[in-house]
Amino acid sequence: MRNYLQFIRIHSRAFTMALIFSLFIGSLSFFIYISLKKWKDQVVETNMVLCDVLTQQLAFSAKETMDTLKREDLFNIANLGTNQSNEIDKKLKKISGMLLSRTKGIEGGFFLSSYDKFFGYAYPTSPPPKPVYGPPPRSYNIIKEQVLETIHSDTSITRLHQFDPAVFPLSTRPIRANGQVVGAVWARIHIERELPYLKLREVINIGFIMAFIGFLIAGFSSLKVRKKIQQLSADLESIQQGNSVAVRPLSGNLDYVARSVNRMLKALNSEHKKREKLERELNQKAKMASLGRLVAGVAHEVKTPLAIVKTRIQMWQKDLKNNPVKELPASLSDESMQMIVNETNRLDGLVKRLLYFSRPISTALRPAGINDILRHTTRFIQTSNKLKKINLITELDENLPSVTADPNALEQVFINLIMNAVEAGSEGNTITVRTEYVKKESAILVQIIDSGDGISPEHYAKIFDPFFTTKDKGFGLGLSISYEIITAHQGRIYFKKNHPRGTICTVEIPVKAHRK
Repeated sequence: MRNYLQFIRIHSRAFTMALIFSLFIGSLSFFIYISLKKWKDQVVETNMVLCDVLTQQLAFSAKETMDTLKREDLFNIANLGTNQSNEIDKKLKKISGMLLSRTKGIEGGFFLSSYDKFFGYAYPTSPPPKPVYGPPPRSYNIIKEQVLETIHSDTSITRLHQFDPAVFPLSTRPIRANGQVVGAVWARIHIERELPYLKLREVINIGFIMAFIGFLIAGFSSLKVRKKIQQLSADLESIQQGNSVAVRPLSGNLDYVARSVNRMLKALNSEHKKREKLERELNQKAKMASLGRLVAGVAHEVKTPLAIVKTRIQMWQKDLKNNPVKELPASLSDESMQMIVNETNRLDGLVKRLLYFSRPISTALRPAGINDILRHTTRFIQTSNKLKKINLITELDENLPSVTADPNALEQVFINLIMNAVEAGSEGNTITVRTEYVKKESAILVQIIDSGDGISPEHYAKIFDPFFTTKDKGFGLGLSISYEIITAHQGRIYFKKNHPRGTICTVEIPVKAHRK
């Protein structure tokens, strides 16, 4: 019951419109039908009276001629001669032609039962060629049957006859000679041209049928629309529950709604992804800023003690060298002291790298050419014997504009990124360094493309975190420092998968960067 009420509520307007339309068409058709029927009845009645009056006049006008033929005993001749037949026809035709010429469209004549034959046929208002031999063949039998019925019943008969496309009232009246019925007169008039009612009735019937079909179509269409709305509602509920990201295509006008909803969902999803990306970047920047302040403070505090420790150990090494002692514990040997110096140097290198968080680039920026920095970087890497037989290819756009930057900081970024690509690959792999100027965004793109093992999907969110590394050696600061340097240049650095294997690292540096 609830579903039924919901169906009525959803489709009430469509059914109401269909019902109003059907009632309007039906009422209009019924009104036209009644009006035309009255008109038809009036036309038929008028012409039937006319035919009856004319047959009465024909019978009266032919009375004297009928009496004469009776006196001449012509009604008793079995085989009437041609001349006699023509003479009778001529006399009767004169009477019928004179009377019928007064009314347009009337035709009629006489039928003599003794000869079983029509005489005096006249159709004076017929356009040429005029008929000569009596009633037309198609209506001959109809007229003869009614004439014979009139003679046998000795009564006047007026009836409406119809066969496609003719419609005519036919009136017949008996004629007498000396009180004896010797035949009948007849008159008819075609009225089909006056009765478009017959065609209009078909039109009205078609109108009724169309109204009914229209109502059925409206109901069927409403049911289809209901199914589409239910489908759209189910898809939207599925999207709300997170089981889907788009609505299914629909046909008809609702397809525009479905496509609009999908465009809206796509735009919302895109905005959601942009917002998530922006939030990650802001969190990364906030995390880096906090960590940078912390690391800068710790580095400054640790740097001095490390220098003191290193200096003191080196002094001990010098004293032992200048004043050899025969017996010393193994823990105080020159080798153990050198190990302390090496580890101190390593910690000093870590401190220096940590200080990039507080000052990633120089304050004195100057015009620099990205291609020049990359050529110097690749030559340095190639001469450092660290490529382990990996092909290093450069595809540099020679039309790059210069940028305002810290060349030394950018060189350190490119060295770090290329060395990461080298370490991610194996012997025989190829690394491509490519530059491109994107005029629309007024930025230079530097891409470092490798065909190594790639980055695991779960590591993408952590690659810029300090101290995060998948290597056996290293501090996990290279990408963090690179991120800070590029961010300080108001650029971007991001990674994506290279097909079929490997990684594409993209560095985006604006041409007209400004310091905040």
